[in-house]
Formats: sequence, structure tokens, C-alpha cells
Amino acid sequence: MKGVAPQIRLGNIASNRDPRRAPWGYYCSDDQVFGVGLFLWFKTKEELLRFLGEYEGSNSEQHDQTDLRAGLRKVTKQIGAGRLGLEKGRQHLNELLKGYIQIEWLGTFDEMLAGKHLFCQQLRADFLEVEDSALPAPRIPERSVKGFVDFLRNYGH
Repeated sequence: MKGVAPQIRLGNIASNRDPRRAPWGYYCSDDQVFGVGLFLWFKTKEELLRFLGEYEGSNSEQHDQTDLRAGLRKVTKQIGAGRLGLEKGRQHLNELLKGYIQIEWLGTFDEMLAGKHLFCQQLRADFLEVEDSALPAPRIPERSVKGFVDFLRNYGH
């Protein structure tokens, strides 16, 4: 991938990682009606936050990059310091990235497997083919984790 912009190269690497080995991630989709989305996975929370602050939205032609970088770095530093939770931080990041992409989920693979975040619940329900959407989607059983990883890898494309 020589000659490819660093954000694209690093984004491709992150989207191909196995979340069982790189458990911190986020799902983003372009800010269009029929937007395409993908998961990006990182080994640590710090690595995820660094990528968000340094590279996310760097292809956006509708944002002033100096202002965007400053805003993203400020939010990711607040998340990293524990002054802003992941969900509130995600909402702040989305305000900054509006018109380019939206981050629909930000967290850990364990949360994806069993967490209460609505996005995680919906994905588990889709994967497990749960009929009753009023019921919380159950935890992904250990025997199904590999299949769920494959499902996530192809989700949103």
C-alpha cells in the first residue's frame, strides 16, 4: 500500500483486525441515506483514541481540517482522561464529524458480545436471528463467536 495516505492505510489495517485480538473498536458509516459502514478495531483504548483524533475525517472536504483535528483531539483526550464517557464522547465526535461520517458505536468487543448498547443488541439479534425485537438479544455463545466476527467483518458493506 505504498503511496496510500496514512489514514487510509491505517484504516484498512484496523478494519481487517480480529476483534478477539484487538478488542477496542468503533463502527462508523458515511453520513448519507444509504451510507456504507465498517468496524475499525484496535489493541488498546489509547490506540483507538489516537486514531480518532489524528485521522478520522481527514478526507472530509467539508470540514476545516485544523478545526476538526483540534476538536477531535480535545474530545479524545477528555475520553482518555476519564472526563467524558464513551457514549457522550461518541455523541461529541459525531457533532464534529456531521456531514461526513457518523460513529454509531464505540466500545469493546465484549460489549458487542453481550452489552446493552442498542447498536450491539441489534447486531446480536440480526446475527442470532432473534424474532422478537422487544426482547434483549442474548449474549453470543462461545461456539458462535468466530461466526459473529465474520458477520461483523462484512456488516455495512
